[in-house]
Amino acid sequence: MSKISIIIPCYNHGAYIQEAIDSVEQCADKDLYQIIIINDGSTDEYTNKILQNLKNNGYNVIAQAHQGLAKTRNEAIKIANSEYILTLDSDNKIAPDFIHKSIEILDTMPNIAVVYSDIQTFGIKKEYLSIGEFEKQRLLNKNYINACAIFRKTAWQKCGGYKEDMPYQGWEHWELWLTMLENNFNFFYIPQAMIFCRTTENSLTAIIQKDFYKRKYLNTYVFFKHLDLYKDYNDPITAFAEKKDIIEEHDKFVKQIRQTYSYKIGNTLLKPFSLLKRFKKQPIEKISQTHVPAATLNLSDIIYSQRYTDFFKNDILNFDKIRNSDKTVDIIIPAYNAFDYLEPLFKSLFDNTTLKHNILIIDDASTDARVIIFLEKIAAQKNNITLIKNNKNLGFVKTVNKGLQLTQNDVVILNTDVEVPQYWLQRLMYPIYNLPKVASVTPMSNASTITSFPNLLEDNDLFNKLNINEIDNVFKQINIADNIYIKTPTGVGFCMAMSRLAIQKVGTFDEKTFGKGYGEENDWCQHAIKQGFQNLIATNIFCFHNHGTSFTKKEKEELAKQNLNIIINKYPNYFNEINQTIHNPDYKIIRDITLVKLILQSAEKIKLIFNHNNGGGADHYIKEYMTDNKYENIFMMIKPHKINKVFTLEIFHNLYYLIFDFNKLEEIADIIHFFNPKIDEIIINELVTYPDIEKTIKIILEMKKLSKITFIAHDFYGICANFTLMDYNNQWCEGGNENLCEKCFANFKINDFSKISQWRERWNNLFTEIDTVIVFSNFTKNLYSRFYNVLNNKFLLQAMKGIVLRKVNVPKTNNFINIGIIGHIIYNKGAQIVQEMAEIIEQKNIHNIKITIIGNLLHAHKHNLIEIIGSYKINELPDLIEKHNITIFFMPSICGETYCRTIDEAMQMELDIAVFNIGAPPERVTKYHKGLIISKIDPLTALNEIIDYCK
Repeated sequence: MSKISIIIPCYNHGAYIQEAIDSVEQCADKDLYQIIIINDGSTDEYTNKILQNLKNNGYNVIAQAHQGLAKTRNEAIKIANSEYILTLDSDNKIAPDFIHKSIEILDTMPNIAVVYSDIQTFGIKKEYLSIGEFEKQRLLNKNYINACAIFRKTAWQKCGGYKEDMPYQGWEHWELWLTMLENNFNFFYIPQAMIFCRTTENSLTAIIQKDFYKRKYLNTYVFFKHLDLYKDYNDPITAFAEKKDIIEEHDKFVKQIRQTYSYKIGNTLLKPFSLLKRFKKQPIEKISQTHVPAATLNLSDIIYSQRYTDFFKNDILNFDKIRNSDKTVDIIIPAYNAFDYLEPLFKSLFDNTTLKHNILIIDDASTDARVIIFLEKIAAQKNNITLIKNNKNLGFVKTVNKGLQLTQNDVVILNTDVEVPQYWLQRLMYPIYNLPKVASVTPMSNASTITSFPNLLEDNDLFNKLNINEIDNVFKQINIADNIYIKTPTGVGFCMAMSRLAIQKVGTFDEKTFGKGYGEENDWCQHAIKQGFQNLIATNIFCFHNHGTSFTKKEKEELAKQNLNIIINKYPNYFNEINQTIHNPDYKIIRDITLVKLILQSAEKIKLIFNHNNGGGADHYIKEYMTDNKYENIFMMIKPHKINKVFTLEIFHNLYYLIFDFNKLEEIADIIHFFNPKIDEIIINELVTYPDIEKTIKIILEMKKLSKITFIAHDFYGICANFTLMDYNNQWCEGGNENLCEKCFANFKINDFSKISQWRERWNNLFTEIDTVIVFSNFTKNLYSRFYNVLNNKFLLQAMKGIVLRKVNVPKTNNFINIGIIGHIIYNKGAQIVQEMAEIIEQKNIHNIKITIIGNLLHAHKHNLIEIIGSYKINELPDLIEKHNITIFFMPSICGETYCRTIDEAMQMELDIAVFNIGAPPERVTKYHKGLIISKIDPLTALNEIIDYCK
């Protein structure tokens, strides 16, 4: 049995993992440790090859479907047969004596559970991080102890391991350290750099550091998981929520690409009294190339579940039980100044209140003379309105209590800064009349903390500048059912129905404790719960709340802070109950689906996009298109999931991004029917990776009646299942002839297709119905025309939009040639050509030439004459070209490209360009004044002609 197990999860880090292993194996005593490597569903072929080689060489390599970091570490630790554990990221390294020193500490100090050290970073950022001695308060404030620490397996077991349900990956170790703290485990600090952390732009740590709302949500998640720890703060909410490093990131965040609705609810989770800083939403500036992973709703489970379809039956107004009720509702309106809000309030009341009611207006000694004049006119208009004037200002709580004492019926407290929609009172009172022991009911609103919509706990503008009734028309579609009412520990006093029975049992608000206001309704609702009542959120009503206030901002914050502490002390479980409410699955589903319906039913133009999940140029194109048209269109994007064999539906609005799962592609028709969007165009951007192309084409054809269809020819998937048109010998075949195609096609075994003729017949059916085919080269147009006559007159030749790059200045020299290759080079992109060119240079002992890849080289062996720069940003290209003195840009692709962005980029930088005479590239290079078309697809020919050209 080894003393310590080194757990190394690996996901697409094949290029680095050997360095991690080597750093472990510097420990001379190999009997001390065992290494467990977990291939967490890597999609990179190079990584899988490296890991297979390691396994062949005797390393313990476990392969699994992609599970994420927390679950992967847990599964490996479960099988580890050691006393101690070290989790080492596959791109990091450790010092030679870290294992020995840590074991010595843990063996001699049984009270220590975790050993950690200083950190030396390397990669894009090099710095020494002095972590410092362990401090409980510091760990509560910040995730400062690295995941690469050595700990006792028994401690991990007692703490339940890494939490696999965290909303985002990257901070599971912080949550584990806090759990160990709760269990009274101790930490030991080694004041030396025992850990070497690679810094990259795309690491989980870097992603979280850049993403304001993701960090805010994780902070919130951690806070509620460890509430008892955080209660040690003198002012826990303020100390946690207003952390300097979080708030400072806000200005950076608003410049980011989008706001993810589904998890923005966490960003101000601690704001039941508007204590936290409010953040204004910004429009999406750019559609991202990748979206932040988020837990999704399974759309199939919703639309095929009786429980959830009951929520959305489109039965607008099913209020027979109370429509003819002889019950009267007393509406109490406390008024103090706020003159500008009064007319909209009473207009909405008069227009939209049809249930029998009285209105009691209590003016709390307003100082604005216009208010009294207006209220007197209002009171004179109807017999059911009573106006009472306080002789002196009593404050909100005492004024409302006065109204409660003067009324005899069920009550609605209504602020003056509210507007109500049609049939609002029937919907608000329904649960009080029909459900057992309801104390309070609160509607949804744009600014009402735990009932705020679209974004919980925020002050939202009215969605998309719609009016209140346009928004509420979607909420009316939520069918009356008991389970649409969400239990909550508190109502919200801007518009809150209160049952007379609860008032009789609980009494009025605690005016002595809560003074001018803030927290009185929370306290009352908590008292009601103790009396056996329930408080509900009515998710089928939307009221507008201007969120005006009679207090200054400073007064409001002081009252909120003061009264919040009172609530915490009186009701220790209050925040746990709030957390349970806002994470109630029914509540989330109702809110999410309502938002989707609102987005789609209010949109004039919706584009439904079929896209793949491979990224690359096709994905880049459609995201650019969406960015350019984001204010005119709503986008629905369907993609097959890479791992789970389900499909995702992404919805892009200029303010919101949502993502849902559905189980089968044929369910898309049900989804379209469910949401009833106005689709004006179906865009087929990519169908590669769709598991059943025949079914996919059939579904698209069935949807033809909805709108026009546009097909974008990014590749040759419509011609052959091998979308690169490489044959079974990995040679470019340009579609071949029928006999050769049949022989080749048999190797692919595509679902029910046994012949290429069947494949092309299905695509011909699709192309017959397509309205427009966008191509980016005449080469692509001509090739598709060769196979499909039905496409004639449907082609639209389009220039590919790209980033504008400056001209580069690379000094010319006769002594040295640096062949530059841009992009991630795989086999069909010429990886083998590049490798063989390097081997020829070495064999011929040519000293004045090298190859530089600005990107990565895959499907080929690395060579000392090939410098690999790695991932880059497009706007960095001119600087990289100059820094590495690139002489000529070479496009080594051995298949026919439909287009080539890197050629565009090279032309903008005015580089010399060399390409093979294949596909779309030569079509453009022939018109370029600094271009070379290589006569033969061959590494030696390419090398010789490039050398001759550069002389």
